[in-house]
Amino acid sequence: MKAAIPTFIIKRPQVFGFFIFIIVFVLTEYLTYQRYLIAKDNEQVEVLHEINSVKDRLKTALNYDLTAAKTLAFIVENYGVPKDFDRVAKAILSSNKNIDAIQLTKKGVITHVYPMKGNEAVIGYDIAADKKTKTEAWKAFMKKDIFFAGPLKLKQGGVAVIGRLPIFRDSVFFGFSAIIIKLPTLLKAAGIDTLYNNNFIYQLSKVNPITQQEEFFLSNSAQLDKEQSVSIDVPDGAWKLYVMSKNKNRFYDTIIFSVLGFGLALMFALFAWYLAKQPKKLNKLVEEKTSQLRQLTSSLQNIREEERTRIAREIHDELGQQLTGLKMDVLWIEKKLVEKDQSLQKRISGMITLIDDTIITVRRIASELRPSILDDLGLITALEWQTQEFEKRTMIKSVFKNNTNDFNPEHELSTTIFRVYQEALTNIMRHAQATLVETTIETMDNYISLIIKDNGCGFDVNEAKNKNSLGLIGMNERVLLFDGTLIIESQNLKGTTILLKIPLFKKE
Repeated sequence: MKAAIPTFIIKRPQVFGFFIFIIVFVLTEYLTYQRYLIAKDNEQVEVLHEINSVKDRLKTALNYDLTAAKTLAFIVENYGVPKDFDRVAKAILSSNKNIDAIQLTKKGVITHVYPMKGNEAVIGYDIAADKKTKTEAWKAFMKKDIFFAGPLKLKQGGVAVIGRLPIFRDSVFFGFSAIIIKLPTLLKAAGIDTLYNNNFIYQLSKVNPITQQEEFFLSNSAQLDKEQSVSIDVPDGAWKLYVMSKNKNRFYDTIIFSVLGFGLALMFALFAWYLAKQPKKLNKLVEEKTSQLRQLTSSLQNIREEERTRIAREIHDELGQQLTGLKMDVLWIEKKLVEKDQSLQKRISGMITLIDDTIITVRRIASELRPSILDDLGLITALEWQTQEFEKRTMIKSVFKNNTNDFNPEHELSTTIFRVYQEALTNIMRHAQATLVETTIETMDNYISLIIKDNGCGFDVNEAKNKNSLGLIGMNERVLLFDGTLIIESQNLKGTTILLKIPLFKKE
């Protein structure tokens, strides 16, 4: 089945190109539709945010204006109707910029209003006798709290919202403390701009208490589409606030992206057709580049090992000789001391101890860079030595088994196996929390195998691969240079097993 697919691509590149066109076109159209849905959802979120902001501003403005009605009601309830009503009303209005006028009624008859200029026509008007006003006035009376009536046409002209707060003196209904907020003032306080807002369409409506029909109060009601808008109730006045987005780009963006998707699908189809015509060339190029990378990696590994060997020798020979000479000089100085100065003798003994520790450290560093035992005595001996050194440093019991009959592979392969073993032991020391490590090397069927087992805490192999662990990548790359395989099996709390398997005769 795998061979049939490239053969089909080679023989029928046009059909393959058409197949790619269909796939990419369907994918891009699906993504276009998803983009449309996301844009629609984002638009809905913006409208919801805006309508809630307007509602909050509207309620804030009404609650702020409520203090004016409560202040006047408090004065009347406790002190009666002030004789200097205009002065008191003026003081109340001066701290409430969103109120256009303030009224006082006795029962349902308007007896006082401020400012008087322009509002003379309402004096003596009985709101309880008018069908247009008595229903909502009655709601305020029943609530015993403020209720905003309207918007409605005023006797003195204009459209306004009237907030009426019932006044009770000695538990007897006295009348209403009322505030007048003209519609433009209310819209300004709520931040509703019906003329210059380029993003949203606003509308304010209310069910007429007499006709039970929904009435709209803003002039742009013809532009409102209820299905495309979001509405919210404003309970203080039994109003409904509508907000609709003006954004018409969503539809045009969908058309543009759909056309772009068609063009992209066509481009991919042509590109796939072009690639399908020359798979042999591409495969050959990939093989050449892979071979070059493998050769480069192998060369870099060899250079690195040679450099490690050179540095290890220089450290061991040069520093080792100098430290040995320095120790001999200190011993000579110690013998030449005539007076037995205890502090000086103690200082010299400390110097000798420090030199001995430094010599040991230099030898350890040189061994870690390139253990001479690997070059002098071969792989098996080097692995046994590394096992013993690991047990000394970590106190983890380590067992090494040799089933190769003293087989010793060539230099580069020995270096690869030894470095993989070193990296495995390092990972066990850092992460495994193991108490036992068992290592077995054997040859079978022209393969050399190295098996490393520990009884540690284990780990998730797939998770480690997804994190691109540099240690595991380095081990695997070294093995691939010799056409080998590296298998890692691990379970939580059940330890880890590493299997290294390399053919004895590397492919050229």
